[in-house]
Amino acid sequence: VKGITRTPEGDIREGRLEFPLNPWGGLLVRYYGGNRVFPFYEFSDLVLGRMSEAELKQRFGGKIVFLGVTAAALKDLRATPFSLDYPGVEVHATVASNVLSQHFMLRDQRFFFLGYLFLWLFGALVSWGVYRFHPFQSALLVFGAVFSLQTIVHFVFFNRGIVVPSIVPTLSCFAVFFAGILYRYFIGEQEKRAVRAAFSRYVSSA
Repeated sequence: VKGITRTPEGDIREGRLEFPLNPWGGLLVRYYGGNRVFPFYEFSDLVLGRMSEAELKQRFGGKIVFLGVTAAALKDLRATPFSLDYPGVEVHATVASNVLSQHFMLRDQRFFFLGYLFLWLFGALVSWGVYRFHPFQSALLVFGAVFSLQTIVHFVFFNRGIVVPSIVPTLSCFAVFFAGILYRYFIGEQEKRAVRAAFSRYVSSA
């Protein structure tokens, strides 16, 4: 398309507007909330002349208008982070608003570094907890760490538009926890066997 260029990172630039695309050419949409964030008007009100010319100018003058369907039977509903039945036409309006306002999800290496920091930090915390406390207490520590991580990640995602990886740190917490529990179990069994073997030399098995 004339006037469209690609940056070395793969983003699209058209004049003063820039589209941060992923390696597959997709755009991570920044939604503003649940359904009906944008003004909705019935198409029948337009074609049947139920609005005066002054109303039309006030509501649609200088605006971008999207035409679409919202009835569930017409199956143009989409799942978003805010809703399971988000109108498809409103997805297009959201993308247009993102581009025109340059209001995108923030997803760069700085925030992915935070994800890796969470990975090491919470992994070390869980390892220390499994070694230091009773399994039940360490389990509470794991769930507390995961809950804290997900709370932070969800807050910055929904309120700041920042994408921070959370799946790998969460899985690492559980993996470290179960590995530590298994390690303590087998080490404990070895110690019990060693004690039995030592005492069996001096006392009867009974």
